[in-house]
Formats: sequence, structure tokens, C-alpha cells
Amino acid sequence: MKQYHLELHKGAKVVDAFLKKVYTTIHVDGIDKAKEMFQAHPTMVTCSHRSHLDYLFVGIELSKAGLPNLRMAAGDNLTEMPILGKKLQSFGAFSVHRKRSHSRRYIFDLTKKVVSMLGNGDNIVVFPEGGRSYSGQMMIMKNGVLAANIFSQFHNPDKKHMYQPVTISYEKIPELPYFGVLEKGRLLVKRKKGPLSGIRGKALYYGSDFYSFFKLAMARKFNNQFGDIYIDFGEPLFIKDMVNVEELYNKDARNEFSAHKEAIEQVSEIIQKKLTKLYRILPVHVVSSIIAQTKTESTQKIETHIPKILDRIQQENLNGKSVTPLAAKEIVEKGVNNLKRLNALSCNNGILKIKSLRIVKYYAATLG
Repeated sequence: MKQYHLELHKGAKVVDAFLKKVYTTIHVDGIDKAKEMFQAHPTMVTCSHRSHLDYLFVGIELSKAGLPNLRMAAGDNLTEMPILGKKLQSFGAFSVHRKRSHSRRYIFDLTKKVVSMLGNGDNIVVFPEGGRSYSGQMMIMKNGVLAANIFSQFHNPDKKHMYQPVTISYEKIPELPYFGVLEKGRLLVKRKKGPLSGIRGKALYYGSDFYSFFKLAMARKFNNQFGDIYIDFGEPLFIKDMVNVEELYNKDARNEFSAHKEAIEQVSEIIQKKLTKLYRILPVHVVSSIIAQTKTESTQKIETHIPKILDRIQQENLNGKSVTPLAAKEIVEKGVNNLKRLNALSCNNGILKIKSLRIVKYYAATLG
């Protein structure tokens, strides 16, 4: 095993013990079936992205499952953070420079780097949305790093390269209350209106992340539980079952991206659909969706809308494992209590008062 795998395996035990004290319960579903496949095949893990904690949770669970030599694609905003960034790099994280993501040459070089990693026996973890979703919706897939697995499959037809879909659904995301400040800081940096604007933007951006995780680190001391987390592993997706890479290859194209354009687009679309359907719907998503759509301020009225949402979850084959077994009243109770813990609303005798519409809309966005 490589050094970063040993570092991850060693660090995972410590981090896992801490997270289990901060979060009420960490639910993991589907990993037993998945690990039989990804231990035997070159693997690119494709994970939803709502929090920086995603790196820790997916890394820990994959380490427990025995997937060796993990390399994680992480935004430079994370790998450049003091202390945490260096630690993640020692665990196998490599930087994705977002400011350069519009450069074709940079994307080509990054993809070659990932192809080389796969060729050297590494397994890659990517967050194909390209960043945390500040809206709560599943974002459009970014094709760059995803394409590396297709290129590797094309050049190694005797192997069976696969994607492993993973989603992580949180009752409470540490950064969520500060996403507004994070977004403001990101825009200030992006606008480039002088050095002071850039410094202020970085202070807001990195400061918000640092403060949110400082509060997480102190949560145990103040007995502040962050609720439940649900990590779902979907069915492994073999590239050969998704597309015919050789048949779709355009030999007259000017570069490898163009040559595999059709295969990349088809694979990206399949992964987007798989992650959307795999992402677990929680009571807080259902209740928030009803509040956002109907503007109702009564728990009794919310309860009357529950059957319609559950029917939709079933019809669209969404992951309703945490809501479909529950009675409507229980869904409302759990969802409202979750929003109260987030300080997004208050409830007095069944009458709701919204305190943070932004947080309500964030959770509502999961259901569109």
C-alpha cells in the first residue's frame, strides 16, 4: 500500500471516533454490495457534494471497506486551508484549481494526471458537481475529471473500469448558516475590484469555513449534536455497460476530449440521474418543500400535503427510505424539529414562524 493510504487508514480511526461523537448516528447503506466490485476493478467514486465533511465521510467509509490507494480531487479552497489542507493532502487529496477550470490546457493536464493515477493503481474520489451546492439542488456534472476514467477504459480494453455513485444527506450541514457569507466572499474575489476587495473576499470565504468547523469541533464540549447523516452507495456503474467507448470514438477529432465527446456526455448524464435518485430524502426536505411551495404556517396543513410528496417520491423512484415508512404526522414532527434545531423556524401550538427562509429553501431544493 502507498504512504497516503496508510496515512488515511491511520487518521480515519481518529476522525471517525470524533464524528461519531458529534453526529447522532451515521447511517451507511449499500456498501457491502459495492465493495465486492470496487475491490476488484479500477474505480472512480462519484459523490454528491454538500459539505467539506463529504471528504472525511466518504474517505473513512471507503477506507473501512478496503478500497486501497484513494486519491481525492479537492478544490484548492480546501487544500490551501491552514492545517486541514496539508492533512488532506497527506491522505491523498490533490488540488483542483477552480480559477483555472475554464482553461482548456489546464483541464487537459489535470485529466492526464488522473489517467496516470488510475494507471498506477490509484482509485479516485471525485465530486463531479464541481463544488458544494449552495442552493441544495444537485448541480450539473463537470465532465473534466469524469472523462479520465473513460480515457483509461479506452486505452485498457481488457479491464472493466467503473464509477461508484455515493450520496451523503445531512440533517445539519455545518457550513449551511454561512453559505450566504461564503457566496459573498467568492463573488468579491471573482470580481477583482482591487486588492482590498480580494483580501476581504478571501477573509469572508475562508473565515466562514473556518468558523463553521470551529463550531463543529467545539460541539462535543457544549453537547451540541448535529443530527443524523445518511451515506448511500448505489449500484456500481461499469463503463462498458454504460457506453460503447470504442464505437463512439471519433478518430478524426483534434484531441482526446473531442474524440470521446459523445461517450463523456452520455456517461455524465447517467451519473447525474443516478446521484439524483440515490440522494436520500429526509423529513426536513419534505417539510421544507411543502412550506416553500404552499407558504403554509400550520403543521396540520403541512400534514395534508405529505401523501402527495410521498407519491411523487415513489413515482420518480427517488430514495425515500427515511420517509416512506413514516406516518405523515411523524414526518412533520421530525422535519419541523430539524428546522428548529437549525434555527430556521419556531413552532408554537402548531403555528410556524419562519426565521430563515434561505435555509428552508435550501432543503426544499432537494425536491425541486
